[in-house]
Amino acid sequence: LTNREVAGLETAFVVAGLGAYALGRRWLGSPWAGLLAAVAYTTAPFHMVNVYVRGDSLAEFWAMALYPLVLLAGEAVVRGSGSSGRRSAVGGQSPPATRHASLLLALALAAWFFVPALAERDLAQLGPVTAGYFHYANHFRGLDLVQLGALFDYNPDGGVAFRLGLVQGVAALAGAGVLFWRGRRGTALALLGGWLLAVLMITPLSRPLWDHLPLLAYTQFPWRFLSVAALFAALLTGGLAGAGENASPLLPRSP
Repeated sequence: LTNREVAGLETAFVVAGLGAYALGRRWLGSPWAGLLAAVAYTTAPFHMVNVYVRGDSLAEFWAMALYPLVLLAGEAVVRGSGSSGRRSAVGGQSPPATRHASLLLALALAAWFFVPALAERDLAQLGPVTAGYFHYANHFRGLDLVQLGALFDYNPDGGVAFRLGLVQGVAALAGAGVLFWRGRRGTALALLGGWLLAVLMITPLSRPLWDHLPLLAYTQFPWRFLSVAALFAALLTGGLAGAGENASPLLPRSP
């Protein structure tokens, strides 16, 4: 790696950590929960795999760094805030027209990428990109979804490194249990749902989605959803530190 690439990796680690801390503190209402989520996210096995095993995945590494910031920005748009920093009076949310305009702006900013991808597919030779080794059906994880060892094995042979870590999964489930115990059932359910959906996309159970959703086949490797699973697992792990009263509810609080 060049010095510039190394600097880029170091910056991405910092961005990922700060973003996970801010998101964990926001959704769990505790600085300790945010800190624990940040540590869990930056040390997630797939984070390490992208740096030390793959080496050619700097774009994916940066995508993981931006996940927390995207969620924070999305929440800010949905909930809305005035120029004074206070939320809108109606249910704490921005007016529908504002949210609609924000969505249109986001689509316009991303149009440079998805419009050619949709409109000009027939003008490029994309067959090899999704065929043979690169076909998603060759990379699902079934019974080998989770590494059963306490120490994560980063050996890429046979796809060993592209699996869930046992410690990572246990910590996430334990964090969910603590959130349930502390009455944060809505938050626990929302984070568990995100984590389980990401994990589902790695297994053959998601094959109908891979077969029919446009452009999903270009993801090539279902285990790339380990990056999404890593974020939700880290936030669940942050639940081990408990949740404060100032947490932003992801779902209505249980009585």
